[in-house]
This record gives sequence, C-alpha cells and structure tokens, in this order.
Amino acid sequence: LLEVADLMPTSGKALSLGEGEGRNATFLTKRGLTCTAVDISKVGLSKARRLAEEQGIKIKTVAADLANFDFGVDSWDLIISIFCHFPADVRWQVHRSAAKSLRPGGIVVVEAFTPEQLKYN
Repeated sequence: LLEVADLMPTSGKALSLGEGEGRNATFLTKRGLTCTAVDISKVGLSKARRLAEEQGIKIKTVAADLANFDFGVDSWDLIISIFCHFPADVRWQVHRSAAKSLRPGGIVVVEAFTPEQLKYN
C-alpha cells in the first residue's frame, strides 16, 4: 500500500476490503481519507477500532461477507483490497461491484498472491 500511496487520493471516502486488524484503514485515515473497514471477522474489526482509538482517529467498521456486501454506486474515491482472497466466482463479483461503486476518478488498489507463489512453499 505504501508503494502506491502517491497514486492514491488524500481526501474523500475510502473502503478497505478484508481489513483485518486496522493497519490499512488507520493508514488511509491518517492520510486524510474517511475510511470504512469491512471484514467478516468481528474480532478483527474490534481490534481495528481499538487501534484507531489508540491513534486518536476514527474509522467506520462493518462486519460483512463481501459476497453479499452492498458497495453502493458512486460511493468511493478509493477502494483497497490487500491480500483479501476469494474463490474465483466471488472475486469476480466483488471486483465488479467495487468498480461500479467508484466515484469518477476513483481508483482500486489490489494486492494479492498469484498461483505462481505456490511453487515457493
């Protein structure tokens, strides 16, 4: 995420998919974005809220299965998906919904493993 930070907006609304414990959402919030963190794990989101509180910032958290998440339309300036993995059919659906929910000029950042990496186990 840090490697592409210069390409990302520093204001507006951000959505972090599969947020986990809050590191990405707090990073984006510190950069000036209003961030919503989505994860299926309520435990992870509890840790995310605690991390944000410790850093004196606020993030919105949503416990949801991304296969059924309502991304909205024209809703986000930035969407990130950092090592948030799905089965192929769900991945297609989530990525399509994410793209449709972007505001004009918005961007999606995806960082994921590739099947090639299985060779290195």
